[in-house]
Amino acid sequence: MPQLTDDRRALYERLELQVRDTPLYEITHINIPRGCRIFCKEEYRNPTGSHYDRQTVRLLRGFEEDLGRIAPNGRPLAETTTGSSGAAFAWMCLVLGYKCIVFIPSDMPAARIEQIRSFDADVRFAPERGYIRGLVDAFRTFITEGREEFTATNHSMDIT
Repeated sequence: MPQLTDDRRALYERLELQVRDTPLYEITHINIPRGCRIFCKEEYRNPTGSHYDRQTVRLLRGFEEDLGRIAPNGRPLAETTTGSSGAAFAWMCLVLGYKCIVFIPSDMPAARIEQIRSFDADVRFAPERGYIRGLVDAFRTFITEGREEFTATNHSMDIT
């Protein structure tokens, strides 16, 4: 089974600390029926402002450490997004030394697309008004053309 070097383990541990402890507050100023309680977690305090930061560090660490499927400076990692998961993925890849390709619908907010690009991602577009179906079609075309080597990470699957 692949193991992380001490330097890689320390890097992952630093990243996990950055995304681990966003504040959690109980909402107490409103009447909540039947003794229920409501909590609010400030995920916007994560490095990319997304709860996906936490999931992405676990996903990539699992692929690298437990499965040995990825290595820094190896094949690019490819992922699909409609926004915040792509930003988390691109940021994490940049910090960890992975090249990444992020597919996003072309009609998503420009600020989100620019955020993903700012993390050095190779942004590829799915057609406007296609949303998830368009992403699936664009990614399927990318896979079947087979012109580039890559590793698909699939953030919607929890491997750890």
